[in-house]
Amino acid sequence: MKQIQEIRYDVKNEWKNFINVNATRAEYLRNHDHDVTFCDKMEALLSQVFDKVMMKIVEPREPLSTLCHGNFTLGNILFEIKNGKHDAILIDFALCRYSTPVVDLSTYICLCCSNEMMKDKFFEIMRVYHNALKKYLLEAGVSNIEKYSYKALLDDYRRGGLFGFISASFFLPSVREYYTIDSE
Repeated sequence: MKQIQEIRYDVKNEWKNFINVNATRAEYLRNHDHDVTFCDKMEALLSQVFDKVMMKIVEPREPLSTLCHGNFTLGNILFEIKNGKHDAILIDFALCRYSTPVVDLSTYICLCCSNEMMKDKFFEIMRVYHNALKKYLLEAGVSNIEKYSYKALLDDYRRGGLFGFISASFFLPSVREYYTIDSE
């Protein structure tokens, strides 16, 4: 794992400015007569969200840490139906990292699922992920899988689910063409 180089989440990264721009959402809400106290708290959190939230969530936390894709979205999954069975293959491992599953799970859920799907299928998605994780760990010969319990997975999501929300609040307006990102 020591050979994996950090690409996105380091303190000198330009990515920090893109993520911290989320604080401007509070100004919009304030201008539309939303609760001022809530807006002030949200702005204080989001103005330093890269350092105070994102950097903390991506840190490995044992014993749950594993190899994460780092950009787990529908655009990085190829699907195939073979003999009536659905298979999925992940592609583009440029942001691969060693962290807890919440990095990939929250990214996928917040960027790729509708509000209705999140509300209606969240626990089903978590259960499917957990069952697949157990299956692959057992196939790999890992015998001490109790540390990867369903409860541990849910606790990890409670601790770090904000990661996906922050990513979605930055990317979704661009994907839906509310604004464009100029690389110059």
